[in-house]
Amino acid sequence: MRKETKESKKRKTNKGITLIALVVTIVVLLILAGVTITVVLGEGGIINTALKAKNETEKAVQNEQDQLNELNNYIANGSYGSGENKPGGEVPNPPTPPEPQTPTLDDLVGKPADDSKNIEAEDSNGNKIVIPAGFRVLPHGTQSEEIGEVVYNTNPDHKPCVEDGVVIADSNNNQFVWVSVNNPAEMFEEIEEEQEDGSKIKRNVGILYDFSGTTSTRKPVYTANSGYREPDAVTYYDNTASYYNNAGITGVSNSTEFKAQLQSEFDSMKASVERYKGFYIGRYETGDLSKTQAVVKRNNTDIENQNWYVQYQKSKTIANGGKVISSMIWGCQWDATLRWFQKSNDEEVKKFPTDSTGKGNYAGTQIVGNEVIPTGFYNNYKVNNIYDMGGNVYDWTLDAYSTHNRVYRGGNCSSLPTNHPASARGFSFPDRTYPKTR
Repeated sequence: MRKETKESKKRKTNKGITLIALVVTIVVLLILAGVTITVVLGEGGIINTALKAKNETEKAVQNEQDQLNELNNYIANGSYGSGENKPGGEVPNPPTPPEPQTPTLDDLVGKPADDSKNIEAEDSNGNKIVIPAGFRVLPHGTQSEEIGEVVYNTNPDHKPCVEDGVVIADSNNNQFVWVSVNNPAEMFEEIEEEQEDGSKIKRNVGILYDFSGTTSTRKPVYTANSGYREPDAVTYYDNTASYYNNAGITGVSNSTEFKAQLQSEFDSMKASVERYKGFYIGRYETGDLSKTQAVVKRNNTDIENQNWYVQYQKSKTIANGGKVISSMIWGCQWDATLRWFQKSNDEEVKKFPTDSTGKGNYAGTQIVGNEVIPTGFYNNYKVNNIYDMGGNVYDWTLDAYSTHNRVYRGGNCSSLPTNHPASARGFSFPDRTYPKTR
Protein backbone atom coordinates (compact mmCIF):
# COMPACT_ATOMS: atom_id res chain seq x y z
CA MET A 1 0.00 0.00 0.00
CA ARG A 2 1.17 3.39 -1.09
CA LYS A 3 1.45 5.93 1.51
CA GLU A 4 -0.12 9.33 0.79
CA THR A 5 1.92 12.26 1.36
CA LYS A 6 0.81 15.58 2.68
CA GLU A 7 1.30 17.16 -0.71
CA SER A 8 -0.97 14.71 -2.56
CA LYS A 9 -3.77 15.34 -0.09
CA LYS A 10 -3.49 19.00 -0.80
CA ARG A 11 -3.88 18.45 -4.57
CA LYS A 12 -7.08 16.43 -4.08
CA THR A 13 -8.53 19.18 -1.96
CA ASN A 14 -7.78 21.84 -4.55
CA LYS A 15 -9.36 19.70 -7.35
CA GLY A 16 -12.58 19.37 -5.41
CA ILE A 17 -12.89 23.06 -4.79
CA THR A 18 -12.43 23.79 -8.48
CA LEU A 19 -15.28 21.48 -9.51
CA ILE A 20 -17.63 23.03 -6.97
CA ALA A 21 -16.75 26.51 -8.22
CA LEU A 22 -17.36 25.42 -11.78
CA VAL A 23 -20.80 24.07 -10.90
CA VAL A 24 -21.66 27.25 -9.05
CA THR A 25 -20.49 29.34 -11.98
CA ILE A 26 -22.59 27.36 -14.40
CA VAL A 27 -25.64 27.73 -12.19
CA VAL A 28 -25.08 31.46 -11.90
CA LEU A 29 -24.67 31.76 -15.65
CA LEU A 30 -27.88 29.84 -16.25
CA ILE A 31 -29.71 32.13 -13.86
CA LEU A 32 -28.29 35.20 -15.57
CA ALA A 33 -29.17 33.78 -18.99
CA GLY A 34 -32.73 33.20 -17.90
CA VAL A 35 -33.01 36.69 -16.51
CA THR A 36 -31.49 38.13 -19.69
CA ILE A 37 -33.84 36.19 -21.96
CA THR A 38 -36.78 37.35 -19.86
CA VAL A 39 -35.61 40.96 -19.97
CA VAL A 40 -34.93 40.86 -23.69
CA LEU A 41 -37.69 38.63 -25.03
CA GLY A 42 -40.36 38.80 -22.34
CA GLU A 43 -43.69 40.61 -22.69
CA GLY A 44 -42.24 43.76 -21.21
CA GLY A 45 -38.78 43.04 -22.52
CA ILE A 46 -36.41 45.24 -24.38
CA ILE A 47 -37.23 43.90 -27.85
CA ASN A 48 -41.00 44.11 -27.38
CA THR A 49 -40.59 47.56 -25.88
CA ALA A 50 -38.45 48.60 -28.83
CA LEU A 51 -40.97 47.16 -31.30
CA LYS A 52 -43.78 48.98 -29.56
CA ALA A 53 -41.80 52.21 -29.60
CA LYS A 54 -41.04 51.69 -33.31
CA ASN A 55 -44.73 51.17 -34.12
CA GLU A 56 -45.79 54.20 -32.13
CA THR A 57 -43.10 56.29 -33.78
CA GLU A 58 -44.26 55.19 -37.23
CA LYS A 59 -47.86 56.02 -36.31
CA ALA A 60 -46.81 59.44 -35.07
CA VAL A 61 -44.84 60.11 -38.25
CA GLN A 62 -47.80 59.00 -40.40
CA ASN A 63 -50.19 61.14 -38.38
CA GLU A 64 -47.90 64.14 -38.79
CA GLN A 65 -47.63 63.49 -42.53
CA ASP A 66 -51.42 63.22 -42.84
CA GLN A 67 -51.83 66.55 -41.12
CA LEU A 68 -49.17 68.11 -43.34
CA ASN A 69 -50.99 66.76 -46.40
CA GLU A 70 -54.26 68.23 -45.13
CA LEU A 71 -52.53 71.56 -44.56
CA ASN A 72 -51.12 71.50 -48.09
CA ASN A 73 -54.60 70.80 -49.48
CA TYR A 74 -55.98 73.66 -47.44
CA ILE A 75 -53.34 76.05 -48.75
CA ALA A 76 -53.64 74.87 -52.36
CA ASN A 77 -57.39 74.45 -52.66
CA GLY A 78 -58.95 76.31 -49.78
CA SER A 79 -60.24 72.96 -48.47
CA TYR A 80 -59.17 71.14 -45.33
CA GLY A 81 -60.98 67.86 -45.77
CA SER A 82 -63.97 66.45 -43.96
CA GLY A 83 -62.62 66.49 -40.41
CA GLU A 84 -62.71 62.66 -40.13
CA ASN A 85 -60.57 60.88 -37.54
CA LYS A 86 -56.95 60.85 -38.56
CA PRO A 87 -54.11 58.78 -37.06
CA GLY A 88 -53.25 60.44 -33.82
CA GLY A 89 -56.66 61.91 -33.19
CA GLU A 90 -59.37 64.04 -34.79
CA VAL A 91 -58.19 66.88 -37.03
CA PRO A 92 -60.63 69.79 -36.82
CA ASN A 93 -61.60 71.84 -39.86
CA PRO A 94 -60.13 75.35 -39.63
CA PRO A 95 -62.40 78.28 -40.59
CA THR A 96 -62.73 78.82 -44.35
CA PRO A 97 -60.87 81.98 -45.37
CA PRO A 98 -63.10 84.71 -46.84
CA GLU A 99 -63.28 85.04 -50.62
CA PRO A 100 -61.32 88.01 -52.02
CA GLN A 101 -63.69 90.94 -52.24
CA THR A 102 -64.06 92.78 -55.55
CA PRO A 103 -63.60 96.48 -54.82
CA THR A 104 -66.59 98.70 -55.44
CA LEU A 105 -66.52 101.87 -57.47
CA ASP A 106 -67.37 103.78 -54.33
CA ASP A 107 -64.17 102.42 -52.75
CA LEU A 108 -62.12 103.89 -55.60
CA VAL A 109 -63.69 107.33 -55.94
CA GLY A 110 -61.42 110.09 -54.76
CA LYS A 111 -58.40 107.80 -54.39
CA PRO A 112 -55.15 108.40 -56.29
CA ALA A 113 -54.63 106.38 -59.45
CA ASP A 114 -52.84 103.04 -59.15
CA ASP A 115 -50.00 103.24 -61.66
CA SER A 116 -48.93 99.60 -61.27
CA LYS A 117 -52.00 97.61 -62.29
CA ASN A 118 -55.52 97.64 -63.66
CA ILE A 119 -58.26 97.28 -61.04
CA GLU A 120 -61.40 95.28 -61.76
CA ALA A 121 -64.33 96.61 -59.75
CA GLU A 122 -68.12 96.68 -59.73
CA ASP A 123 -70.76 99.25 -58.97
CA SER A 124 -73.47 98.93 -56.31
CA ASN A 125 -75.67 97.09 -58.83
CA GLY A 126 -73.03 94.46 -59.56
CA ASN A 127 -72.06 95.83 -62.99
CA LYS A 128 -68.42 95.15 -63.85
CA ILE A 129 -65.85 97.76 -64.79
CA VAL A 130 -62.06 97.91 -64.98
CA ILE A 131 -60.08 101.00 -63.99
CA PRO A 132 -56.88 101.10 -66.07
CA ALA A 133 -53.53 101.66 -64.40
CA GLY A 134 -52.79 105.37 -64.11
CA PHE A 135 -56.45 106.45 -64.16
CA ARG A 136 -58.70 107.65 -61.33
CA VAL A 137 -62.49 107.61 -60.94
CA LEU A 138 -63.96 111.12 -60.88
CA PRO A 139 -66.61 111.68 -58.17
CA HIS A 140 -70.08 113.14 -58.61
CA GLY A 141 -70.05 116.93 -58.61
CA THR A 142 -66.59 117.29 -60.12
CA GLN A 143 -66.58 120.51 -62.11
CA SER A 144 -63.71 122.49 -63.55
CA GLU A 145 -62.71 124.34 -66.71
CA GLU A 146 -60.64 121.42 -68.01
CA ILE A 147 -62.62 118.46 -66.67
CA GLY A 148 -66.19 119.68 -67.05
CA GLU A 149 -69.11 118.41 -64.98
CA VAL A 150 -69.49 114.86 -63.69
CA VAL A 151 -72.99 113.71 -62.70
CA TYR A 152 -74.17 110.39 -61.25
CA ASN A 153 -77.90 110.56 -60.60
CA THR A 154 -79.13 106.95 -60.70
CA ASN A 155 -78.35 106.36 -57.03
CA PRO A 156 -79.87 108.82 -54.55
CA ASP A 157 -76.50 109.12 -52.79
CA HIS A 158 -74.82 109.91 -56.15
CA LYS A 159 -72.49 106.94 -55.97
CA PRO A 160 -71.05 106.21 -59.42
CA CYS A 161 -72.70 103.44 -61.39
CA VAL A 162 -72.14 102.05 -64.87
CA GLU A 163 -75.58 103.14 -66.13
CA ASP A 164 -74.72 106.81 -65.55
CA GLY A 165 -71.41 106.59 -67.44
CA VAL A 166 -68.44 106.27 -65.09
CA VAL A 167 -65.81 108.92 -65.85
CA ILE A 168 -62.09 108.22 -65.46
CA ALA A 169 -59.17 110.59 -65.97
CA ASP A 170 -55.42 110.18 -66.31
CA SER A 171 -52.76 112.43 -64.80
CA ASN A 172 -53.19 114.87 -67.70
CA ASN A 173 -56.99 114.95 -67.26
CA ASN A 174 -57.74 113.08 -70.48
CA GLN A 175 -61.19 111.65 -69.79
CA PHE A 176 -63.05 108.54 -70.89
CA VAL A 177 -66.41 106.93 -70.10
CA TRP A 178 -66.99 103.21 -69.61
CA VAL A 179 -69.39 101.53 -72.05
CA SER A 180 -70.67 98.21 -70.75
CA VAL A 181 -70.87 95.29 -73.21
CA ASN A 182 -72.46 92.33 -71.46
CA ASN A 183 -72.74 90.31 -74.66
CA PRO A 184 -69.73 90.79 -76.99
CA ALA A 185 -71.40 88.47 -79.53
CA GLU A 186 -73.58 91.48 -80.41
CA MET A 187 -70.45 93.38 -81.46
CA PHE A 188 -68.31 90.78 -83.23
CA GLU A 189 -68.54 87.78 -85.48
CA GLU A 190 -66.24 85.59 -87.54
CA ILE A 191 -66.66 85.42 -91.31
CA GLU A 192 -65.07 83.37 -94.08
CA GLU A 193 -63.64 85.58 -96.78
CA GLU A 194 -62.42 84.59 -100.23
CA GLN A 195 -58.98 85.87 -101.23
CA GLU A 196 -57.73 86.96 -104.66
CA ASP A 197 -56.09 83.56 -105.21
CA GLY A 198 -59.38 81.77 -104.53
CA SER A 199 -58.45 80.59 -101.03
CA LYS A 200 -60.64 81.37 -98.03
CA ILE A 201 -59.67 82.69 -94.63
CA LYS A 202 -61.60 83.31 -91.43
CA ARG A 203 -61.35 86.67 -89.73
CA ASN A 204 -63.07 88.75 -87.05
CA VAL A 205 -65.32 91.61 -88.12
CA GLY A 206 -67.50 94.17 -86.38
CA ILE A 207 -71.30 94.09 -86.31
CA LEU A 208 -72.83 97.44 -87.33
CA TYR A 209 -76.40 98.64 -86.74
CA ASP A 210 -79.17 100.81 -88.11
CA PHE A 211 -81.19 102.68 -85.48
CA SER A 212 -84.91 103.38 -85.35
CA GLY A 213 -86.79 104.70 -82.36
CA THR A 214 -85.45 102.87 -79.34
CA THR A 215 -84.48 99.77 -81.31
CA SER A 216 -81.57 98.81 -83.54
CA THR A 217 -81.18 96.32 -86.37
CA ARG A 218 -77.85 94.95 -87.53
CA LYS A 219 -76.60 95.85 -90.97
CA PRO A 220 -75.64 93.12 -93.46
CA VAL A 221 -71.94 92.21 -93.49
CA TYR A 222 -70.32 93.33 -96.72
CA THR A 223 -66.85 92.51 -98.00
CA ALA A 224 -64.80 93.14 -101.14
CA ASN A 225 -64.95 96.94 -100.95
CA SER A 226 -68.72 97.25 -100.75
CA GLY A 227 -71.07 98.41 -98.02
CA TYR A 228 -70.43 99.26 -94.37
CA ARG A 229 -67.72 96.97 -93.04
CA GLU A 230 -64.77 96.72 -90.67
CA PRO A 231 -61.96 96.14 -90.54
CA ASP A 232 -61.22 96.78 -94.20
CA ALA A 233 -59.29 99.02 -96.54
CA VAL A 234 -60.59 101.81 -98.74
CA THR A 235 -58.54 100.93 -101.80
CA TYR A 236 -58.93 104.24 -103.64
CA TYR A 237 -57.08 106.15 -100.91
CA ASP A 238 -55.29 103.41 -98.96
CA ASN A 239 -53.03 102.66 -101.95
CA THR A 240 -51.55 106.18 -101.77
CA ALA A 241 -48.25 105.92 -99.89
CA SER A 242 -47.99 109.69 -99.33
CA TYR A 243 -51.02 109.64 -97.02
CA TYR A 244 -49.18 107.31 -94.65
CA ASN A 245 -45.93 109.25 -94.89
CA ASN A 246 -47.58 112.62 -94.25
CA ALA A 247 -49.42 111.25 -91.20
CA GLY A 248 -46.33 109.54 -89.74
CA ILE A 249 -47.72 106.02 -90.23
CA THR A 250 -44.74 103.72 -90.65
CA GLY A 251 -44.46 100.21 -92.07
CA VAL A 252 -47.45 100.66 -94.38
CA SER A 253 -47.49 101.75 -98.03
CA ASN A 254 -50.55 100.16 -99.66
CA SER A 255 -54.08 98.98 -98.94
CA THR A 256 -53.11 95.32 -98.43
CA GLU A 257 -50.60 96.18 -95.72
CA PHE A 258 -52.96 98.66 -94.11
CA LYS A 259 -55.82 96.17 -94.03
CA ALA A 260 -53.54 93.70 -92.24
CA GLN A 261 -52.63 96.38 -89.70
CA LEU A 262 -56.27 97.29 -89.13
CA GLN A 263 -57.15 93.62 -88.67
CA SER A 264 -54.46 93.21 -86.02
CA GLU A 265 -55.69 96.29 -84.15
CA PHE A 266 -59.28 95.13 -84.41
CA ASP A 267 -58.42 91.68 -83.01
CA SER A 268 -56.65 93.34 -80.09
CA MET A 269 -59.67 95.54 -79.34
CA LYS A 270 -62.03 92.55 -79.61
CA ALA A 271 -59.94 90.52 -77.16
CA SER A 272 -60.06 93.38 -74.66
CA VAL A 273 -63.83 93.86 -74.92
CA GLU A 274 -64.40 90.13 -74.47
CA ARG A 275 -62.02 90.02 -71.49
CA TYR A 276 -63.40 93.04 -69.64
CA LYS A 277 -66.99 93.17 -71.00
CA GLY A 278 -66.70 96.77 -72.07
CA PHE A 279 -64.49 99.58 -73.37
CA TYR A 280 -63.86 103.28 -72.89
CA ILE A 281 -65.02 106.01 -75.26
CA GLY A 282 -63.56 109.50 -75.29
CA ARG A 283 -65.70 111.82 -73.23
CA TYR A 284 -65.05 114.65 -75.68
CA GLU A 285 -64.11 114.90 -79.32
CA THR A 286 -60.37 114.40 -79.79
CA GLY A 287 -58.53 117.72 -79.48
CA ASP A 288 -55.09 119.21 -80.16
CA LEU A 289 -55.08 117.50 -83.55
CA SER A 290 -52.52 120.00 -84.90
CA LYS A 291 -50.08 119.19 -82.07
CA THR A 292 -47.79 116.24 -81.50
CA GLN A 293 -49.95 114.66 -78.81
CA ALA A 294 -53.74 114.66 -78.95
CA VAL A 295 -56.02 115.08 -75.93
CA VAL A 296 -59.57 114.27 -74.83
CA LYS A 297 -60.42 117.28 -72.67
CA ARG A 298 -63.02 119.94 -72.26
CA ASN A 299 -62.80 123.39 -73.86
CA ASN A 300 -60.71 122.43 -76.90
CA THR A 301 -61.31 123.81 -80.40
CA ASP A 302 -58.41 122.14 -82.22
CA ILE A 303 -60.74 119.36 -83.34
CA GLU A 304 -60.99 119.70 -87.13
CA ASN A 305 -59.20 120.38 -90.41
CA GLN A 306 -57.10 117.20 -90.40
CA ASN A 307 -57.46 114.34 -92.85
CA TRP A 308 -58.48 110.86 -91.75
CA TYR A 309 -54.94 109.42 -91.72
CA VAL A 310 -53.58 112.19 -89.50
CA GLN A 311 -56.44 111.74 -87.07
CA TYR A 312 -56.01 107.95 -87.12
CA GLN A 313 -52.37 108.34 -86.09
CA LYS A 314 -52.92 111.20 -83.62
CA SER A 315 -55.54 109.18 -81.73
CA LYS A 316 -52.82 106.66 -80.83
CA THR A 317 -50.94 109.32 -78.86
CA ILE A 318 -53.65 110.04 -76.27
CA ALA A 319 -52.91 107.10 -73.98
CA ASN A 320 -49.47 105.63 -74.53
CA GLY A 321 -48.40 104.54 -71.06
CA GLY A 322 -48.25 100.81 -71.80
CA LYS A 323 -51.25 99.64 -69.77
CA VAL A 324 -53.85 101.11 -72.12
CA ILE A 325 -54.21 101.67 -75.86
CA SER A 326 -55.86 104.64 -77.51
CA SER A 327 -57.23 104.65 -81.02
CA MET A 328 -59.73 106.18 -83.35
CA ILE A 329 -63.03 104.56 -82.43
CA TRP A 330 -64.32 101.58 -84.40
CA GLY A 331 -67.81 101.70 -85.91
CA CYS A 332 -68.97 98.70 -83.89
CA GLN A 333 -67.90 100.52 -80.72
CA TRP A 334 -69.79 103.65 -81.68
CA ASP A 335 -72.88 101.55 -82.38
CA ALA A 336 -72.38 99.61 -79.13
CA THR A 337 -72.38 102.96 -77.30
CA LEU A 338 -75.70 103.94 -78.89
CA ARG A 339 -77.16 100.51 -78.08
CA TRP A 340 -75.98 101.00 -74.48
CA PHE A 341 -77.93 104.29 -74.46
CA GLN A 342 -81.03 102.46 -75.70
CA LYS A 343 -80.90 100.12 -72.68
CA SER A 344 -80.97 103.03 -70.22
CA ASN A 345 -83.81 103.53 -67.75
CA ASP A 346 -83.66 107.25 -68.54
CA GLU A 347 -86.08 108.03 -71.38
CA GLU A 348 -84.01 110.98 -72.64
CA VAL A 349 -80.92 108.80 -72.89
CA LYS A 350 -82.86 105.92 -74.45
CA LYS A 351 -84.18 108.02 -77.35
CA PHE A 352 -80.92 109.89 -78.03
CA PRO A 353 -79.62 107.55 -80.82
CA THR A 354 -82.51 108.64 -83.07
CA ASP A 355 -83.55 111.96 -81.55
CA SER A 356 -80.77 114.21 -80.29
CA THR A 357 -82.85 117.37 -80.34
CA GLY A 358 -81.36 119.88 -77.88
CA LYS A 359 -78.24 117.77 -77.36
CA GLY A 360 -76.11 118.78 -80.32
CA ASN A 361 -74.44 121.74 -82.00
CA TYR A 362 -76.76 122.05 -85.00
CA ALA A 363 -77.32 125.02 -87.29
CA GLY A 364 -80.18 127.12 -86.01
CA THR A 365 -79.83 126.05 -82.38
CA GLN A 366 -77.35 127.82 -80.09
CA ILE A 367 -74.75 128.80 -82.67
CA VAL A 368 -74.45 131.16 -85.61
CA GLY A 369 -73.63 129.60 -88.95
CA ASN A 370 -71.06 126.82 -88.88
CA GLU A 371 -69.17 127.94 -85.80
CA VAL A 372 -67.25 125.23 -83.95
CA ILE A 373 -67.84 125.45 -80.22
CA PRO A 374 -65.28 124.22 -77.68
CA THR A 375 -65.63 120.60 -76.61
CA GLY A 376 -68.07 120.13 -73.74
CA PHE A 377 -69.12 123.76 -73.79
CA TYR A 378 -72.83 123.07 -73.19
CA ASN A 379 -73.66 120.76 -70.29
CA ASN A 380 -77.06 119.92 -71.77
CA TYR A 381 -75.27 118.26 -74.72
CA LYS A 382 -74.09 115.58 -72.31
CA VAL A 383 -75.50 112.01 -72.47
CA ASN A 384 -74.28 109.57 -69.78
CA ASN A 385 -71.43 112.01 -69.15
CA ILE A 386 -70.35 111.91 -72.84
CA TYR A 387 -70.40 115.22 -74.71
CA ASP A 388 -71.18 116.08 -78.34
CA MET A 389 -72.11 112.61 -79.58
CA GLY A 390 -74.68 114.23 -81.84
CA GLY A 391 -73.03 117.43 -82.96
CA ASN A 392 -70.31 120.03 -83.10
CA VAL A 393 -68.22 118.20 -85.71
CA TYR A 394 -68.49 114.76 -87.28
CA ASP A 395 -66.70 111.89 -85.57
CA TRP A 396 -64.46 109.83 -87.82
CA THR A 397 -64.54 106.07 -87.21
CA LEU A 398 -62.50 103.13 -88.49
CA ASP A 399 -65.18 101.37 -90.53
CA ALA A 400 -65.25 101.66 -94.29
CA TYR A 401 -67.89 102.22 -96.97
CA SER A 402 -67.31 101.48 -100.69
CA THR A 403 -63.84 101.83 -102.24
CA HIS A 404 -63.68 105.59 -101.62
CA ASN A 405 -65.18 106.42 -98.25
CA ARG A 406 -64.47 106.13 -94.58
CA VAL A 407 -67.44 106.47 -92.25
CA TYR A 408 -68.12 109.27 -89.80
CA ARG A 409 -70.70 109.26 -87.05
CA GLY A 410 -72.90 111.89 -85.45
CA GLY A 411 -75.05 112.21 -88.56
CA ASN A 412 -77.02 109.12 -87.61
CA CYS A 413 -79.13 111.16 -85.20
CA SER A 414 -82.39 112.67 -86.35
CA SER A 415 -81.03 116.21 -86.62
CA LEU A 416 -77.98 116.38 -88.87
CA PRO A 417 -74.83 117.99 -87.49
CA THR A 418 -73.38 121.04 -89.17
CA ASN A 419 -71.10 120.24 -92.07
CA HIS A 420 -67.67 120.68 -90.47
CA PRO A 421 -64.61 118.59 -91.28
CA ALA A 422 -64.63 115.52 -89.09
CA SER A 423 -62.88 115.02 -85.78
CA ALA A 424 -61.81 111.67 -84.35
CA ARG A 425 -63.20 110.53 -81.02
CA GLY A 426 -60.46 108.49 -79.41
CA PHE A 427 -61.14 105.72 -76.99
CA SER A 428 -59.03 103.86 -74.51
CA PHE A 429 -59.29 100.32 -73.26
CA PRO A 430 -57.24 98.08 -70.98
CA ASP A 431 -54.69 96.07 -72.91
CA ARG A 432 -55.72 92.42 -73.17
CA THR A 433 -52.33 91.39 -71.72
CA TYR A 434 -53.02 93.15 -68.41
CA PRO A 435 -53.34 93.07 -65.48
CA LYS A 436 -50.03 91.27 -64.92
CA THR A 437 -49.71 91.96 -61.21
CA ARG A 438 -52.96 90.48 -59.91
